[in-house]
Amino acid sequence: MIPYISGHSGCSVRIVQETGGLTVHKLSSGKNYTARLMRQADKQEAFLSHNRLPFVTAPAIIHRIEDEENGGMVMEYVHARSFVDYFENASYMAPKLFAEQIIEFLEGEFSKSPVQNIPSDLLVGKFLDVSRVILANPLLSSDKTVAEYLERAGKVFLAPRTRHWPVGTCHGDLTLSNILFQEGRFILIDFLDSFLETPLMDIVKLRQDTRHYWSQMMVRGDFDRMKNTLVLRHIDKFLWERFGREASVQDGYCELQCLSFLRILQYAKEISVIDYLKQNLEILLQECGV
Repeated sequence: MIPYISGHSGCSVRIVQETGGLTVHKLSSGKNYTARLMRQADKQEAFLSHNRLPFVTAPAIIHRIEDEENGGMVMEYVHARSFVDYFENASYMAPKLFAEQIIEFLEGEFSKSPVQNIPSDLLVGKFLDVSRVILANPLLSSDKTVAEYLERAGKVFLAPRTRHWPVGTCHGDLTLSNILFQEGRFILIDFLDSFLETPLMDIVKLRQDTRHYWSQMMVRGDFDRMKNTLVLRHIDKFLWERFGREASVQDGYCELQCLSFLRILQYAKEISVIDYLKQNLEILLQECGV
């Protein structure tokens, strides 16, 4: 067995050497997360059954582990590279190719997601839930800047308005850390059941990295940070040129990006991460007009 790899959000991941080769075991750490992990498995299998794009796939689920306490799934192990390793060594055309491919993938999501009216109480409830957790975090409860940001964000989320956003399908957590790379194609991992199944959320999570460098900041180890930053900027340029003028993106992107960073902030335990989130929240709140 290859050494244990700690996971996030209530699950653990082990790479296991079996008779037929390597497999990935993703297990819940308790029954409170098992149901959510099963929904993620449903989403991954649905993607695999409906995907027709030749340049994107996801690991096949070999079987599920039906256990109320530590349920999970066993998946095929895919030999691929992280975004840092891949773009460190890829050709100069690789960022453009990936940008074109991810745009086509997102266009497919939008085509399957008709625009609907989003109930205001859905966003209000999520914002209030996140705010309560933030204020219960000992590192944040007395932070005056965080309190100010929550007050300003409240003007965005609590203000009565109509929201017409596409609803239908999304990965749910489309950060670069959840994309593995092979030459000419990419593999999606760690699908997430989102409180709102909208492709806007995938643009939010992707730009969390291509514009705000979240996953890059979380990388531990030596790599060419300047080169990686230039690659991400290049991808972001293509991404925003394609989607930045879409009516639903103009209407919902800023609000959902603020919410995404607030959801990270609620569990932040490192001062460097908190400082990073505060800096980016300031930028986003200004863009939201508050």
